[in-house]
Amino acid sequence: MVLQSGYALSNTHRALSVHEFRGFALTDRYAPLIFLNAKDTVKGRIFTLAHELGHLWTGTSGISNPEAALPERQTLAIERLCNQIAADLLVPGTLLIERLENRILDLETFQSLAQEFQVSVFVVLIRGYEIGQLQEQTFRQIYDQARQEMREFFDSQTGEMAGGDFYRNFRTRNGRLLVAEVAQAVREGTVLYKEASELLNTRPQTLVNALQEF
Repeated sequence: MVLQSGYALSNTHRALSVHEFRGFALTDRYAPLIFLNAKDTVKGRIFTLAHELGHLWTGTSGISNPEAALPERQTLAIERLCNQIAADLLVPGTLLIERLENRILDLETFQSLAQEFQVSVFVVLIRGYEIGQLQEQTFRQIYDQARQEMREFFDSQTGEMAGGDFYRNFRTRNGRLLVAEVAQAVREGTVLYKEASELLNTRPQTLVNALQEF
């Protein structure tokens, strides 16, 4: 199951901080689960999803703050491994080498590639450095420029998933699989509407309409 929300429960006054965590994985043989912080950018969530998949594949759980960065000595081995899994999965090295051929190595180029691979510019930069396509000095310079742009972006953020279609956000927050299972249990009578509303963080009256399509 994959869930994502930018708030604690349904309380819009308790926003989740990207600086504190970007997601977590709960490894279980029956119901493995990934949660994504919807306050993050779409590309950030894609990387987090791949990172958390690494946790599930290796049978580990935990709250993560996966950020595309060069491995540091104090970083836990499992976090380094999951970051590597995400990078390899989203930006294959051979494909990146092809895309970098005969191109100017500047921030604009890597932003364009980030758009193509649907990841952050940091992921592409680090992959380029790791596979020997970027010298350290060039890498550091472009990386610093990208970090400055990222800070300015988050400073201007007004909140992810604010407004919009309630029922679409409802499915996104709780995950389609979980909502579908709860809807089936309600129809079969094994779960009451009150219990279902508590599971899905909404009111029973609202739940009646939210479950109609399932």
